[in-house]
Amino acid sequence: ESEDEEEEEEEEEEDAGGAFAVGGRLPEGCGGLLVAPPGGSAHRPPAAAGFIDYLVSSLPDPAAVNAGARLLAAMFVNETMDDMERGDGGGRLAGASKKGINAKTMMGGYARTLMTIAVGLVASDSAARAEHLPKLLVDAPHVPPAATRLLRAMCQLPLPPLPASTANASSKTSSDEGGGGGVASVVDALGFEVADKERVVKWGGRKIPRNAETVTLALSALQTIIDRRPTCRASCLEIALECATHADETIRGKAIRVVSGGLHQLPHLAAGIEAYAAHHLGEAAREGAKELDKARALAAKAAASIAADVKKKKDAEDARLRKAAALKAEAEGRSVEDVEKALKEAKQGKEGKDSEEEAAANAMRAAEEAEARTLRAASAAAIAATSRHLLLFCALCHKKPSLLRPLFQAYADLPPELRPAVVSNASFDGLVRVVGPTSEALVEIIRSPPKGSESLALRAVEVLADVVDAMNRVDEAPALEGGAVPPPPPPKAAPVALVQAAEALSEACGGDIKYVMPLTSSLKKDVVAKSLLPRVVGVDVDAFREVLDRLTATTPAKPLTATEILIALHDVDPVRHGVPLKKIIDACGECFNRPDVFTPEVVAAALQKMVEATPLPLLFMRSVIQAEQAAPSLREFTLGLLRTLTRRQVWKMDGKIWEGFCRCAKRATPRSFPVMIDLPPKALEELLNKFPALREPLRAYASSAAVSPNVPRAIAALLQQEKEKDKPPPP
Repeated sequence: ESEDEEEEEEEEEEDAGGAFAVGGRLPEGCGGLLVAPPGGSAHRPPAAAGFIDYLVSSLPDPAAVNAGARLLAAMFVNETMDDMERGDGGGRLAGASKKGINAKTMMGGYARTLMTIAVGLVASDSAARAEHLPKLLVDAPHVPPAATRLLRAMCQLPLPPLPASTANASSKTSSDEGGGGGVASVVDALGFEVADKERVVKWGGRKIPRNAETVTLALSALQTIIDRRPTCRASCLEIALECATHADETIRGKAIRVVSGGLHQLPHLAAGIEAYAAHHLGEAAREGAKELDKARALAAKAAASIAADVKKKKDAEDARLRKAAALKAEAEGRSVEDVEKALKEAKQGKEGKDSEEEAAANAMRAAEEAEARTLRAASAAAIAATSRHLLLFCALCHKKPSLLRPLFQAYADLPPELRPAVVSNASFDGLVRVVGPTSEALVEIIRSPPKGSESLALRAVEVLADVVDAMNRVDEAPALEGGAVPPPPPPKAAPVALVQAAEALSEACGGDIKYVMPLTSSLKKDVVAKSLLPRVVGVDVDAFREVLDRLTATTPAKPLTATEILIALHDVDPVRHGVPLKKIIDACGECFNRPDVFTPEVVAAALQKMVEATPLPLLFMRSVIQAEQAAPSLREFTLGLLRTLTRRQVWKMDGKIWEGFCRCAKRATPRSFPVMIDLPPKALEELLNKFPALREPLRAYASSAAVSPNVPRAIAALLQQEKEKDKPPPP
């Protein structure tokens, strides 16, 4: 037995130096396991290493891949039988048996051969490697720990330390070629050499490429192994999930697509993936708060540094002036008591009190601006760190909307400064669009969101409203036979459940109208005209502008036409609805500022309908004047409105309406003279008292030969009396 042990030690020492030679070359004899008798310890022919090199150089040729698979199968069988004959009972798989294992690497010939082929495929620049590497690892009889470690290195993940028993037995220190001054690196028990400063990983002296193609290759191999090799599933799934929260955005995006689009669809993996994503969802708030504290500390440090520099400069200037004042006092033979006075004189003479205060204010402003800039930059880094933990969960929500509530809760738990991590960085808008307005889970969350996430629920309502509005934006319909254009399809409305959920949220938030405003185009006509518009106008013109955009986004406008919108605005009563008159005027002005929507025909139709209303809208006459200013083509139409108002005895209506009628009649002169003649004497007298300059032109019009026969006697008598009043008194 002692002779056998000595022989084994000699073989181990021979293999130690060449186990991971540059280029992935195997130690002498590894390939010989293909032909060695089971349990035999004969020396392997030196040609084996050359055969492996030739095999690797031929990859990814299909014949070479098949030859490698047969080689690995034979080596696995031989090493396993070797274990069994030595009494291990097969307790250690090939690649972990004692005979043929390098004492420095804890890897047998099978594991080294597999790694040599795998690393050769990874280093290859052939597109076929994307097919052959997953196939190699799936078809191999056994996937050793070194292979999963290789996949971690390809994904640019840190290599965890090996178990103490393994690491202590095989670690060694090396340096770059060229002697002293090289970068220190360590070759671990599985043959991986890591140079920390350069972030370079090598196996067998060959670098593992660090690029996007290598990451894609590794993720493809991981997905295949997880799906088809249950014994390696746990370790490979762990790597894929780590990549899904990787600090590198490119790697993270690729991994999230693999996990959410492929692995999460497997029923036996879904629960574990969701648990991992939920853990990181909770981790996001903690990580974000930590990064935000760092950001604030960094900003405060920057501000303090600037303030210290300002103080240092000020102290240096004061010292210089103090010294100059002392020298001046000494040169002039003045007493020491005069030094302070001289200092003040020198200081005031240089800049004065005002400029000193201005300099201090400028310094303070510079410090505040620097602090704000630093805080913005550091906060952006904190937001990025937070979103890193959120993205996988958001991607899972695309496939499983029932996971949305924890996302809303995570948003509520975040500090306000970090909430853009959900809204912007995590592409929340895209998530809501994919889930859609018919999702029961999303609608229920909008109805009763977690406390603190109401703003996110509002964002969801806005996005869903945009989705519905986009459905109604149709291109110009193709012409039918004869050049006719088919009418546009009826506008689509948001699902009733979504509208009801938004209304419930609005009521829960004290009747805040902002939660319902995005769904304006999906509400009932009476609700918009009699409830929504008065409340929106009462907020501000910006809120009304948003609602107007949504109302007029479809053709025709929905649920109110442009004409109905104008009429509804004029129905808003300052007393009944509690809306200031100025805000109603601003809302009407916003409509007139959109001539492409509120065309002259639309305005005319609205005014024609309002002129017959009882009571007449308070702002009717103001809108008549605005309409004529916006569209001069309506002048004759407005004259017709004045005739209708005369017939309706406008002088008996509200004083403001009568005032507006008088002003409109004055603007329309001389076209409005026939309307004035039709007024009763008392009303005409009141109008002329308001605008005395109209008396003479109106008298001249009424006394003309063509008109005078048709002028009522009372009006003629009134104008004659006015003429007598205008005569100068006799001398």
